[in-house]
Amino acid sequence: MIPERPKCNASAFFCSDVTNPCIMYAFMKKMVKAGIAVLLLLAGCTADPSGQSSGQADSGSEVKPVYGDSLAMYRESLAGMKESESVTSAVNSMYKMHFSDDTYDTYSFDGTLERNGEDAHIRENFLANGMASVIDGCYYGGRLYNVYNGISYYEDMSMKELEQTLLVPLAPVDPSEENIAEIVVMDRENGDRIYRFTLKDDAAAALFHSRYDFYDLSQFDGYTLKSHTITEEFDKEGHFIREAAVFESEISFDNEKIDVRFSSETNHLLFDETEVVFTEEQKAEQSAYVNYKDIDTSAIIPETAEDDSEEATVTATFEKRLKSRLNYKEQEDGTLRSDFNQNESYVVDFANSAFMYSNYSIRYTYNWKGDIGAMGACTYDFKTEHASSDCTDSTLETIQKARMYLQMELYYCGLSLEDLQSETR
Repeated sequence: MIPERPKCNASAFFCSDVTNPCIMYAFMKKMVKAGIAVLLLLAGCTADPSGQSSGQADSGSEVKPVYGDSLAMYRESLAGMKESESVTSAVNSMYKMHFSDDTYDTYSFDGTLERNGEDAHIRENFLANGMASVIDGCYYGGRLYNVYNGISYYEDMSMKELEQTLLVPLAPVDPSEENIAEIVVMDRENGDRIYRFTLKDDAAAALFHSRYDFYDLSQFDGYTLKSHTITEEFDKEGHFIREAAVFESEISFDNEKIDVRFSSETNHLLFDETEVVFTEEQKAEQSAYVNYKDIDTSAIIPETAEDDSEEATVTATFEKRLKSRLNYKEQEDGTLRSDFNQNESYVVDFANSAFMYSNYSIRYTYNWKGDIGAMGACTYDFKTEHASSDCTDSTLETIQKARMYLQMELYYCGLSLEDLQSETR
């Protein structure tokens, strides 16, 4: 059995105990323009949460430059991009505003979308100065079902519209040749290929506005895009697996210059392995939900503040959110543990940079600092793809799954394995 935290399954946890639906997303969109003004007026009452970084194309395994016609290579990757019936996508984005008094404000977002054909489960986390909002819903039959602060409702939308609620693009960028300033091509040791773009200034500003900037920084005086990078990554099978983008801007507000760093990241995994399951009981319960237009807004319980903001480091944020989002419990030895059933559990040992998956008495360990997995005498180096002579095929398969389980826990916490590894090396 593979324990997967984020599916709508027989427990009905994600379908019947969810909070903040797509109507919350609509509220967030309406609040965006006003919200940034409020953030700016607050002038940043927190110290720099240096936190997570996106856009690090060379994190993880070593990379080497590739020479040749880089644009032709990229077009070939786009044309040969493999499509999958099911996939799990994890995204995150952040606006970080640096004020003249050397203080900061942040607005961050992360989410996961598990899709299998026309069925999906979605979870989104909005964070703004300690105020947290969550969207968690089940999608099937062209309809998204949610429970928002005790109010059950549905909203009709297409799969494309559902994907767009993630606020971060899920597909790779496809700029025209005349807009490209440079493309650097690199290959990882595992065969993945990385493309790092810089565009011409006007093209970069236009792309940022149309593709990434849901706050619309261009509405402010003195808006200037100062620098940017866009990184796209494909695995050796041809799947598009990652985009990371960073845009540095400067805006003016009430005659104050404010530096704004926007970063976003998209990761795709579990191609043709993602499962989304709904029971007849769930569907019967959700058939009584009302259309979002008929919600009695006076009955909605006010939002409460929840401090789920980023800590100073990736490791600290991960540790905090394992407890707050995923209900991990601290053990006497300082490790964090999550039990799925009587037989299976996860343990995270931050002191030793280790993630452990246990099934009955068998424990599979993945060390993210060394990128090495082990079970008993069997060891596997993910950088070189080398296995020791004591490994069987089934053991290697489970070691690889253990690494994937850690990836998923990170994604539910708004982070990525690349973030964690880049900090611990």
